[in-house]
Amino acid sequence: MLDVTLELVPPSAWAILTICQEAAGESDDGKLAVAEVIRDRTLLRYQSDGTVAGTVLKPYQFSGWNTRDPARLMSARLSIASPVFGACARAWARACAEKTTLAKGAVLYHAAHIEAPAWASASGIRLVTTIGAHLFYTDASAER
Repeated sequence: MLDVTLELVPPSAWAILTICQEAAGESDDGKLAVAEVIRDRTLLRYQSDGTVAGTVLKPYQFSGWNTRDPARLMSARLSIASPVFGACARAWARACAEKTTLAKGAVLYHAAHIEAPAWASASGIRLVTTIGAHLFYTDASAER
């Protein structure tokens, strides 16, 4: 029997759509930092099954995929020709090809305009940088 694996949605599409949801209004650095978090979570299997889809679609990890988040529908309607899509695609490609470290190894982040979530003060969590409108954190439990 022939083993054929069909990817209806390639891993890069899940990453790019998530970057669009989370950082569409951010600078290129802001988009790149979010891309790095997705990349690193996937590679480390941090809140992830080791796939990009399993990383970004894990419940309550990337708010853009939450049912009531308006960014979810926005990303579904996004044109591949849009400048935002292009910028997010470039951020993902760069994070993967260049192994960038702008986010300083962060595996967590949240928008600066919200009150810090409970996880931000948990043991082993450390704020490492602020880029644009996001605060980025490492977690000592994330194995490198």
